[in-house]
Amino acid sequence: MSLTPLEIAAPDAGQLPDPEVEKEIAGRSPIQIAVGRLRSDKIAMLCLAIFIFFFVVAIFAPLIARLFGVEVRAGNPSTDTDIFNFPVIGPPDHPFTWEAPLGLAPNTGNDNLAEWLYGARTSLGIATISTLLATIIGITIGLVAGFSRGWLDRFISFIIDTFLTLPFLLMALALAPIIILRFNDQPQVLEWAQVISLICILTLFGWMTLARLIRGEVLSLREREFVQAARVMGVP
Repeated sequence: MSLTPLEIAAPDAGQLPDPEVEKEIAGRSPIQIAVGRLRSDKIAMLCLAIFIFFFVVAIFAPLIARLFGVEVRAGNPSTDTDIFNFPVIGPPDHPFTWEAPLGLAPNTGNDNLAEWLYGARTSLGIATISTLLATIIGITIGLVAGFSRGWLDRFISFIIDTFLTLPFLLMALALAPIIILRFNDQPQVLEWAQVISLICILTLFGWMTLARLIRGEVLSLREREFVQAARVMGVP
C-alpha cells in the first residue's frame, strides 16, 4: 500500500519524543541567553573573577587583617620610620617580613596591607553607589530622549555631547583641591566631603554613554512594526 505525502510527513502517533531533540529546540529565557553570552566572553569572566576577589576582600577585611596580624592606622612615626620619614621594615626598601607583608607607609608608619584591606571596602562602596546612580540617571535621560521628539531630544543630545567632551581626569583633579581647601580646617568633614565628591564626580561623568545607548535602542524600537500597529489600534 502506497502512502500519501501527508502520511509520510506525519510522525507516528505511538512514537515517543526524543529528549535530545526536545532539549535542542527548547526555548531559553533572556537571563539564560545573557548568562550564556557572559560565559563565552573571556574578558568578562576575568573581570567577574577580579570583582569577586575584591568583594571577598572587602567583606572579610577584619578577618584577613587579624589573620596577618596587622591593624589599620597602627603606625608610629617616631619608631616605624627613620629620620627621613621612610619605613624601617618591610618592602620595598627592606626584606620581606610577616610583620609588615606590604611594608609601611612613609611619614605615618601605617601598615599598607591593613590600609589596602579596609580601603577595598571604601572603593567598593563608592563604585557601587556611583554606578547605581549613573545607571538610574542614564536610563532615565535615555528614555526621555528616545521617546521625545523635536527640541527636547536635540537639547538632551546637546547636553550628552557636552558632558562627553569634558575630560574626567582633568575635572577630578580640578575639583579635588577646591574641596580640600574648603574643608581643610575640619578633618572629619573633609573625609566625608572627599567621599561624597568622588561619588558625585563618578556619577556626573558616568551616565552619558548609557544614556546614548538607551536613546538609540528606544529610537530603534519606536519605529518597529508592532509599535506602529499598536498606534493604529489606538494604544497611547
